[in-house]
Amino acid sequence: MNKLITPETMESKPTLLLSRCLNLELCRYDGKLLEATPWQRIQDCFQTVLVCPEVQSGMPTPRPPIDLVSADANTNEIMVLQRDSGTNHTKQLHNFCRQFLRELDFSQIHGAILKSRSPSCASVDAKLYDWDSKSLISTQESGLFTRALQIACPDLPVIDEKRISNRECFEKFLNKVYFRLDSRQKPPQKLLNCLNIQK
Repeated sequence: MNKLITPETMESKPTLLLSRCLNLELCRYDGKLLEATPWQRIQDCFQTVLVCPEVQSGMPTPRPPIDLVSADANTNEIMVLQRDSGTNHTKQLHNFCRQFLRELDFSQIHGAILKSRSPSCASVDAKLYDWDSKSLISTQESGLFTRALQIACPDLPVIDEKRISNRECFEKFLNKVYFRLDSRQKPPQKLLNCLNIQK
């Protein structure tokens, strides 16, 4: 059985921006807790700054699901609409992102682990729909918050909880995280070993 890494095994703990739902908090749109993810095996190795853009921008839990919608293909304008009612949450989320990221000290943030497939937090796999036809355009988009995060700090390493289980992806992420923390410090091999993931 894999043992959890303890803070005592680490030289210094990086600070990660983390989606609140991955911290097993009740903030998902369906009001349900996530099942445990690989994050729980390594969480004691990091300090965290928690974020849920949807809840922190004022949406309730539970809530109707929201979607990313392409408003204009020529301008790449993206809106966030409630799926059933069409309520537009774009301004609400933009305002939260602007304030949250303005107050964040990026010199003290070394990486981000965000929720996959989320219209606010996904890094590579959110769905994007067409405004007119309502048809699916793409399944490889970044969420609204992640887009703003990557504009605010382009060199911040970002990964989602699913790619933690891919050794190559996670190793690259860790190398970047620890370089931001201290260019002389390498990520401990135990971090990879405790996840029991293969190349």
